Amino acid sequence: MSVHRNTVNKELDLCKDPNPLTPAPVTSTSANTIILRAQKKLLSRLSTTTNSSVPLFTDHCRKAEQHQQTLKDVEVQFRSLSMTIISFQTIAYSYEYSFLAASLQRLESSLHSIVGELLSEKSVERLEFVFKRLTDKEFLDNVFSAKDTSSLSDFASTLESLLLFAEV
Repeated sequence: MSVHRNTVNKELDLCKDPNPLTPAPVTSTSANTIILRAQKKLLSRLSTTTNSSVPLFTDHCRKAEQHQQTLKDVEVQFRSLSMTIISFQTIAYSYEYSFLAASLQRLESSLHSIVGELLSEKSVERLEFVFKRLTDKEFLDNVFSAKDTSSLSDFASTLESLLLFAEV
């Protein structure tokens, strides 16, 4: 153990300044110039970051406004689609596949523009799957058939209550 201490002490002695009273050689960089250079470097980085982030922020705001407008359009389209479904249920034999499918496709394209930009490809695929099923002629014919109107009337009454709730 003492051998180890002696070795460490010898290494420390080698690292010590042989003449501790002599001042360090004066270089061209003193503490003030080092601080000044650090401040300049920091300010240049901050200004570069700020200048590059301003256009990004304005682009983000513009995109957010576009998304907000698209969502308002989706809301109007969904309200129109809901009222169409309610009227198809209320008025017997008024169901028209082409009109309903066109409304669903407009709604899908509006949603697709937002989902495509903000969410993953898997979310886009899910959206396409749902709307493919909803626009299927056989599916819609079965929903609006005169065989079983109880589930359609329940669905229409739920849509009506949602529309009334949204107005409040």
